[in-house]
Amino acid sequence: MRVDIRTPLLPAPGSGDDAAHHVVAPSCVADERTRVLKHGDTFLICDHGGNILRGGLGEEGLFHQGTRYLSRFDVELDDLPAFVLGSTVRDENDQLSISLTNPDRIKNGQVEVPLGSLHLAIRTFLWQGDCHWRLVVRNHGAGSASARIRIGFQADYADIFEIRGMKRKARGSDLKPEWTSDCVTLGYRGLDDVLRRTALRFTPAPGLLAPDRAEFMLVLHPRESAEIEVAIACLRGEDLRVPLRFDHAQAQAGSALERLKTGSCRVRATDGRFDAWIRRAESDLNMMTSQLPTGPYPFAGIPWFNTPFGRDGIITALECLWLRPELARGVLGFLARTQAREHIPAQDAEPGKIIHETRNGEMAALGEMPFAQYYGSVDATPLFILLAGAYYERTADLAAARALWPHIELALEWIDRYGDRDGDGFVEYERQTPTGLLHQGWKDSDDALAHVDGTPARGPIALCEVQGYVYAARRSAAMLATALGMPERAVKLEREAERLRERFES
Repeated sequence: MRVDIRTPLLPAPGSGDDAAHHVVAPSCVADERTRVLKHGDTFLICDHGGNILRGGLGEEGLFHQGTRYLSRFDVELDDLPAFVLGSTVRDENDQLSISLTNPDRIKNGQVEVPLGSLHLAIRTFLWQGDCHWRLVVRNHGAGSASARIRIGFQADYADIFEIRGMKRKARGSDLKPEWTSDCVTLGYRGLDDVLRRTALRFTPAPGLLAPDRAEFMLVLHPRESAEIEVAIACLRGEDLRVPLRFDHAQAQAGSALERLKTGSCRVRATDGRFDAWIRRAESDLNMMTSQLPTGPYPFAGIPWFNTPFGRDGIITALECLWLRPELARGVLGFLARTQAREHIPAQDAEPGKIIHETRNGEMAALGEMPFAQYYGSVDATPLFILLAGAYYERTADLAAARALWPHIELALEWIDRYGDRDGDGFVEYERQTPTGLLHQGWKDSDDALAHVDGTPARGPIALCEVQGYVYAARRSAAMLATALGMPERAVKLEREAERLRERFES
């Protein structure tokens, strides 16, 4: 906490000639650090004090399915920001805790309510598309104190790619806000004709509720406290659900977390620092993993990549295979379901190819960029086969191997027919659309590859590591073919792998 030393010295309340003078602290210094929460396809980015404000990179907000459902959410105490004493995300990454206090309240040249008289404790978490927020205000002063709490909010329904900097020629229509005594509903109908709404329900009902703010007037005696809850529902389409109360949602979220911990392998170390590193990695993995209809899938990152990525999901599953094999099964199930079935140049899609990324926001649905289902990855397809083999070696799950085999054959066909475009025995890439990724290996920025003289490399490009992936994929497929009772197919795949090795090393 910092104060502005340029503010005047004023007497404390009730001071006499011998009373101490203190530096007035009328406001808090801005803090640009951010806090992050995620659950499923919903994530929250706010500042250190729990507010969603416009600043920094402009990435703060409450996001759901690729759209920002809250672009502003801030709390003021008597028309001033509260002092931030501290904030932290729990070790489990499931709840944000914030501690605030009041600035000096000055009236007629006197400090009426000194800094630190009121304590504001905020708890917030995400659960099944909703954001749950609770504020507890407690009076630690010697006398009664009033407090006016104002909560401001706004929704811009910006697509995640808009926030990243892409310009749009047109947007949908903002809907007229609707509100009752305790609930405000904001809305937007996109150009994709999808209705997106943000419902904010307040408990208790505020003294004033408007389309952009709620105000509460509190009068607290010494040691007395008051609670305010806000349940924020991110609604898409015809979803009319009413969010759970804070305690009920918290209980469900806690139970789900305990079930996840109970069913997972636990690693502990005697070294405290190493043990803390392991627990942090475990919590981060739990937070980033979303439950899809095909099973658990580790999303790639917040804020820009909170979605399934093929390569990222496969590599994460491989790294966690020894302690959490169900993650690999979920990744394989999703990638098999989304495997390309036809040639679509605008999506860099070819039969048998494994997806690079998928998006479900408005811009993706309208085709304003190609990432609704985008296949511009040269390595995800052989890595998919490699993961299938590694999963079987870890689990001996023959039923899963049998279910995956048709997808493995399709992936092998893609390697031979589309991956090796010029028939030289190596797999290369070249994008099929100007809006796709120029480079399609693990490093896919436009300047990822250059010649020795510094000039940018252009496709088709055969990456050396991809040839290693293809070699490992053929050997994994051979092992699976043997397990499934197809010895001739296994021998053929082993020979193809050996020919690739010889060609690569010659």
